[in-house]
Amino acid sequence: MKTLIPVFFMILFFAQFSPARANEIFMEKDFPVTQSLGWDLLPNGMLVADYDLNGNGKADFYTLRRVERSFSSKSTPDNEARKWPGSLIFSVNYGGSSYYYVAFQHPLLYAVDFDEDGIWDLVFKDVPEDGLNGNEKFYDSPSGAIAAGKTINGLKAVLNEMCACHGKPAAACKLRE
Repeated sequence: MKTLIPVFFMILFFAQFSPARANEIFMEKDFPVTQSLGWDLLPNGMLVADYDLNGNGKADFYTLRRVERSFSSKSTPDNEARKWPGSLIFSVNYGGSSYYYVAFQHPLLYAVDFDEDGIWDLVFKDVPEDGLNGNEKFYDSPSGAIAAGKTINGLKAVLNEMCACHGKPAAACKLRE
């Protein structure tokens, strides 16, 4: 019995690295903000970052984060970042001072725009705000692309289908570098 326990844990460890998972775009962590096309503050106070997953220069994926705090300061971004560990700091420079937005590290919402027309086709919510890990739930279809009551398999499946829509294998679809 004692020898079966280590074998069981080894099987669990190596199952995480199966070849089937290597072909999926789904990431175990959020898309880095540094690789976004840009960011903006929405009228509802949420901070949106847009990404180009297929490399054509148009946004097709979005993350929306709640803003914890916003303020003006003459301090540098590095100094402000030290004051807010675990949060993301966005700033706009106004000459002698900057306006800072302190956002939660993980998004509350993820949005997908298949046809890149600026109107989101699918929105997923991540209530625990724990990053991309498969617990995101379908929230809305602002463009009306998905009929009410239709079952959505989850963000993981949508991102993989998105790569297929762009005519690329899932393994080739990645963030611009």
